[in-house]
Amino acid sequence: MKVAIVHYWLVTMRGGEKVLEELCKMFPQADVYTNVYNPKKISQTIKSHKIFTTKVNKYPMATKLYQKYMPFMPNALMQLDLTGYDLIISSESGPAKGVCPSPDAFHLCYCHTPMRYIWDMYYEYAKKSNVLVRLFMKMISPKLRIWDVTSSNLVDHFVANSSFVAKRIKRYYNRDCDVVFPPCDIEKYINNPRNPQDYYLFFGQLVGYKRADLAIEACIQSKRKIVVIGEGKSKQAKKYQKSGYVTFTGRVSDEQVADYLSKAKALLFPGIEDFGIIPVEANSAGCPVLAYKKGGAIDSIKENITGLFFEEQTVQSIIDCINRFESMESQFTNREAYTAHVQQFSKNQFIQKMSHLIEEKRHLYDAMKKYGVENFYIELIEDNISDQEINEKEIFYIKQYNSYIGFENSNGYNATLGGDGKKYKNWNLQEIIDLYNNGNSCAAIAKQLNLDASYIRKILKNNGI
Repeated sequence: MKVAIVHYWLVTMRGGEKVLEELCKMFPQADVYTNVYNPKKISQTIKSHKIFTTKVNKYPMATKLYQKYMPFMPNALMQLDLTGYDLIISSESGPAKGVCPSPDAFHLCYCHTPMRYIWDMYYEYAKKSNVLVRLFMKMISPKLRIWDVTSSNLVDHFVANSSFVAKRIKRYYNRDCDVVFPPCDIEKYINNPRNPQDYYLFFGQLVGYKRADLAIEACIQSKRKIVVIGEGKSKQAKKYQKSGYVTFTGRVSDEQVADYLSKAKALLFPGIEDFGIIPVEANSAGCPVLAYKKGGAIDSIKENITGLFFEEQTVQSIIDCINRFESMESQFTNREAYTAHVQQFSKNQFIQKMSHLIEEKRHLYDAMKKYGVENFYIELIEDNISDQEINEKEIFYIKQYNSYIGFENSNGYNATLGGDGKKYKNWNLQEIIDLYNNGNSCAAIAKQLNLDASYIRKILKNNGI
């Protein structure tokens, strides 16, 4: 199986690039396509792949001015020749999904978010831009919106990184999608000791939508100390520092972050993020999170277990939340609860869920292509049914429709005979490849995973093994 991964731009290693890294590990032979590429800023895992760029990469100072060149990216993406690829995975936040797959290819889009600066955060970005930029945004945004919606039709299946982003996808593209949380390096802080001291923590870039100002003002007004970690400048920094309650650290090392998370009473998270990896990292270190109840934080924080929410994006709402937290602080000391909660955000979980989704959706797509979409329909046969009854019905229908892949002249894509409660999520592509590379035969792998040997052979063949 020939795989192409399309990522909007490769100029730094942030959350989107961490997702790309894991996709590269899942498909070690995949080719990577992007608009702009700066190899000095990109990890070796990504650089080990063949990387192709659009014509935008040749524009003057593209690695620095790439966002200014965004209006040229839709056309550049459409000119990429992806003929011959069986699977295309686009990693979308900036323009990426608007490539032209061949009719037989399956295109899955992992969407970090539809482009915020042309949709729900357009006015916020415009307000904080100068007159020329606002004029430029006013001219190009309508065309970019049309392209963005139109190009969504080139995607066979969407995967969102949070429930919040899934709602955006439904609103702007009118498409349903699955949710797979992005891979977080929870192991980095999982064994971090906890020794809470008398300060709160804000961690993130000092840009408007992160709302560091709310966290800082809440601590100053309530006479509590706060440490602010992150790049950027605050116009009010001098005034804040004079209060005696605020410490700005700038950018710090991973070791220093671990130390701050160890000693902070809690992390304050007043912004709206598409997902928000920082709360997950704080929770993996056993640090509670007090967050605005909107955006990806709703997925990443377990209320009353790993943190608390405040309902309004205001200073007073944060102060009230801090007061509530301090009145019940002893409830947030169960380290095992934090560790159990963050497992769902691990790299292994990401790979397992994405492998399952890609296999499942590709098979459904192949079946529809083979038999015609008009011959497929969904019918709810029974509701509130026991596991035993489900297994019995599964066995019946697999035999009835000859859909087990191990049957002669199989008419479907079922991986087992059914009735055993076995689901795709109990294995993943990399697990099968690793077992094979370690000398296990297809029959041995099939027995271990309770799958059919012919199915194992097909999976290995599709991945060039």
